[in-house]
Amino acid sequence: MQYKFSPNRNYQDLAAGRVIYGSAGMPNFPVRLAQEIFCRCLEYLPQKDSLVVYDPLCGSGYLLTVLGFLNPELIRLFRWFRY
Repeated sequence: MQYKFSPNRNYQDLAAGRVIYGSAGMPNFPVRLAQEIFCRCLEYLPQKDSLVVYDPLCGSGYLLTVLGFLNPELIRLFRWFRY
């Protein structure tokens, strides 16, 4: 796959557990790929100022947290607890 929207930079700090710790024994979603998918989706949206983003992986919230760090002007992170 050719990356068209995600800048070619070092995502090591977000991917290697320096900023976010994933679950033990569980691989994290590739950071640059997550950013690429998010940016590609943005290209199709006519209005980019009121987004709702769900983390579809049903785990620790790693994917959404990474996208929040990379796109703070577009994504505000909230967490709902269900008891």
